[in-house]
Amino acid sequence: MKADGSLRFEELTRIKWLFGNEGAGPSSSQFVLGESFEIEGYEHYNEHSWLLDDGEIKIFNADGGLTWRFQRDPDVSEITYRSTYQPEPHLGLRQVLIAAAYRFPALQIANMSHVRAALGDRVSLMHCEPPCSYQPARCKGDDLIELSADMAADQLNIHQKLTIHGPELWLFKQAIMVTRHGIVVIGSYVINESLLFFPYHLYPEIIRQDDTLLLPEIDLLGMRECAYHGCSGNLENYFHFFCELVAKLAPIYVQNLKAFSQLDLVTPALKKSYQIEMMQYAETWATGGSPATLNDWDALFCDALVYPRQSPASSLYPHISLRPFVADFIQTLVPGLAATAPPPARKLYISRRDSSNRVLENEAEIENVLSAIGFEVVVLSGMSVAEQIELFYAAQCVITPHGAGLTNIVFCRPGATIIELHMNGNFNWVYRRIAHVFELNYDFVAGSVNARQTNLPVHGRDYSISVPDLISAIVAAKLEV
Repeated sequence: MKADGSLRFEELTRIKWLFGNEGAGPSSSQFVLGESFEIEGYEHYNEHSWLLDDGEIKIFNADGGLTWRFQRDPDVSEITYRSTYQPEPHLGLRQVLIAAAYRFPALQIANMSHVRAALGDRVSLMHCEPPCSYQPARCKGDDLIELSADMAADQLNIHQKLTIHGPELWLFKQAIMVTRHGIVVIGSYVINESLLFFPYHLYPEIIRQDDTLLLPEIDLLGMRECAYHGCSGNLENYFHFFCELVAKLAPIYVQNLKAFSQLDLVTPALKKSYQIEMMQYAETWATGGSPATLNDWDALFCDALVYPRQSPASSLYPHISLRPFVADFIQTLVPGLAATAPPPARKLYISRRDSSNRVLENEAEIENVLSAIGFEVVVLSGMSVAEQIELFYAAQCVITPHGAGLTNIVFCRPGATIIELHMNGNFNWVYRRIAHVFELNYDFVAGSVNARQTNLPVHGRDYSISVPDLISAIVAAKLEV
């Protein structure tokens, strides 16, 4: 795309167009402006060859005479070009070209910094928040845990002092957003950061081969002059959706968008009730523009695309800026809660009995023991997001197996106690880091994995928790039971 919104030669030739009389059905849905300047996929005397002249698409007949001078219509969101019949313009005969699908070349996967070096001012860093550093406190069981060879390297050492890069705003010129997960394509590159947690298993037609990404032909949704990237890789997980997509709408980003008089928010088609409820937060946006929704197999041209980037490992390493965002989110979904709620006093056990993954085999026993000492047993499925906010906001202590439900500890008030139930051999410390950022008291109990499930990786096996170990952790937390 050029500065006036018209397309470049390489973009025009990759599009499959609808071609026909304006106001009537298309004469062709396979119309292609060939790289050799011949019309492909359609045969007619009047449409034989073409050239690009100062943003205009000129089409010539088989004898070289000019038949059409297509100019882009900037007043419609679809990529549309219109022309009158040039030999006899007084007849009022008009034809239209509407971009229908995009045929991607083999794309090189590269980080934003590499693409900036390659494409110059088409990629720029608009704003960067300062980094923060922290080191989560030690827990009693740290010296007793058993590590596993299949654990990710970033989960092995929780005692390391972390320096977390601040959130960033990047600007991409002439970019394409692809699928409801928002893969970003610019030129012959695909932005590696936009592939974080991308669910390749849901898109078998999208093939990643080392540093190359192969995309199939994809329907074009249209074009936006200025767009804001509000998509993410893992949309179907409560934790990832909240911390990686909804968090992109945080004030820390929006307050640095004043250079744009209008910005179209691009978000995915929402499929789950919690997604729809969480995205009520988008109604607080004050950047103007018209929202756009991407479905599974949509592509959207963006003349300017603002891309909010969290820390390099995204939500797994939270930045302190997550705290003011969460406070703003609470106020949006449960107005006045901070001003009216009593001091936190509830003791909660969040059950995963409704999950078939990482089954806690003695969960019924644990629920009975905790119920006897004043804990409420809660199943989160079926609760609205607002109800979960109010529940955790009232909590003095939360005990729960590792899982996405722990995302809600961001709604706890400082000083609340979190006891996470892990399994030996697999320790994902993301909630431990979140607890530190939100000034929560964190501890964990490590259970034993099911030794019979050798066909599964450690993180996918069932496990059990020692009740005496759990009671010991509760006593150490100095909770009244």
